[in-house]
Amino acid sequence: MPGRWGKRILLALAVLLGIALLTAATVVGLTERTLRRRYQIAPDSITIPTDSAALARGHHLATAIGKCVDCHGEDLGGGMMDLGPVGRFPALNLTGGRGGVGPLSDADWVRAIRHGVDPRGRPLLLMPSEEYHRMSDDDFAALVGYAKSL
Repeated sequence: MPGRWGKRILLALAVLLGIALLTAATVVGLTERTLRRRYQIAPDSITIPTDSAALARGHHLATAIGKCVDCHGEDLGGGMMDLGPVGRFPALNLTGGRGGVGPLSDADWVRAIRHGVDPRGRPLLLMPSEEYHRMSDDDFAALVGYAKSL
């Protein structure tokens, strides 16, 4: 039978365990609520260029400015995001090839990149849309044109 200090330690451990469980349940609940949310986005229409100069600009934006390659790989064919102590997470293959996202409309690209929402209105986890929201329409169109060309 534990002494007085033993009982206090056990009580403190039980309280800490309870707080940890309550915190975990709250995080799971809030995450589930966020992931179940649907967004109706009517994206601005943009004209996606296909000329070589615009695609070269899009490549530069994807690799040096937008850093798409940091998550989606050098050829945007999918990769792993390394978030340090949080973990490693897979990033989609953005190409139209095998295992890729397939054919997406221009509106789908705008929704995903600028708003962080998939074609069904679900949020895209870890998509840094706020970084692309400020991009000029011409640069954004070149970036999408490059991604679609792969």
